Amino acid sequence: MRLAEFSVRNFQFTLVIVAMAAALGINSLRTIPQAEDPTFAIASFSIVAVYPGASPEDMEQLVVDPLEARLNELDDLRKLKSESQDGLAVLNVEFEVNVDAERKHDEVVREVNALRPSLPAGLARLEVTKFDASRVNIVQLALVSEALPVHRLDAEARRLEDRLERGPGVRSVARWAAPEREVVVALDAGRLAALGIPAGRVLEAIGSEDANIPGGAVSAGPRGIGSSAGRRANPRTARGSASATVVSRRQLDQALMCALTSFVISNIVTFDLPLKMAFNASSALMLVLTFWSCRPFFLM
Repeated sequence: MRLAEFSVRNFQFTLVIVAMAAALGINSLRTIPQAEDPTFAIASFSIVAVYPGASPEDMEQLVVDPLEARLNELDDLRKLKSESQDGLAVLNVEFEVNVDAERKHDEVVREVNALRPSLPAGLARLEVTKFDASRVNIVQLALVSEALPVHRLDAEARRLEDRLERGPGVRSVARWAAPEREVVVALDAGRLAALGIPAGRVLEAIGSEDANIPGGAVSAGPRGIGSSAGRRANPRTARGSASATVVSRRQLDQALMCALTSFVISNIVTFDLPLKMAFNASSALMLVLTFWSCRPFFLM
């Protein structure tokens, strides 16, 4: 018996099957998550190693081979691919689709960190990047001006970056293409030799201008708060330490509430005169002690 003939002869059964399929489709349409950029975990990672001045052969022997030997010991490894260039090596690690991507990421990071001390000391960069389908670029903006200098344009870009980061639905904002500001110091070798000043002392003087001088400590009960002053601070005033009693606003509010509650109870509830006077005296004493302990707030 053909399928078409069976469906026509048993139309009740056919209608039930069609209705069940339609109900299943409607239920799936309502329950399956929908998104413009659906996110799903991918157990695939990229390891980037930067070793300035190294040839591709050196990158292969000194960096890639140890990493591959260490990563091959991981379970559920599906594919391991590496590429070496001058001063750069990239390893792509891919695991099976049924594994936990977060757990595998932790394992890869742990193995790379454990191997890091045995790698060359001149390795400038070694990081593990996790592929994330949700990290997509939606909008790219360019600030162009024919009149503003570069540092003013960079300041406007920073301000725009801060405003975009606070926008709803924004995950991250990246800013690039602005050159880093630098100061070039040209030394007169002849004059330095005549004055008997070595070039290293000049470098030390320039570097010391960026130093932070401790400004003392503020004790807040069992806690301590350290502070630091810039290079231009007076060293005589920056060597001392400050001590102050810090009381939080919450403690102040609680103490005031207790004192006012005691005062209200003593005046609303009928007590004997001695008991009422004791309540009022305790309330007044509590208020005096509260204001005395919180006097830093009123002296600020």
